[in-house]
Amino acid sequence: MRLLTKIMFLTIVGTIGWWIGGKLSTDATTLALGCLLGIMGGIPIALAALYSNRDQRVDHYHHHEHRTLAEPQEKPAAQPQRYIVVSDRPQLQQQARQQIEVKHEIQRTR
Repeated sequence: MRLLTKIMFLTIVGTIGWWIGGKLSTDATTLALGCLLGIMGGIPIALAALYSNRDQRVDHYHHHEHRTLAEPQEKPAAQPQRYIVVSDRPQLQQQARQQIEVKHEIQRTR
């Protein structure tokens, strides 16, 4: 009796689906099928998102203080950029030449 009820139910649902599919255009049928499959595909993703944070073990003891998992770290202080101000033009050229030589020596060592 249960098998007969299931077969009748599936036959009725299939007949109604066939009737609605015959009345709708191809674009509307494609849109409806895409929506249905998109919703069905989204269900496992939503469940995975719900259970993804369960990997962390959190013990709650009422007699202990609640502590954070990680202590906040201080950001390292940014070092100020140094500028060399040279007012004499020949000395400026000498300074630029020294910097080029230093950079050239550093590249050789690598």
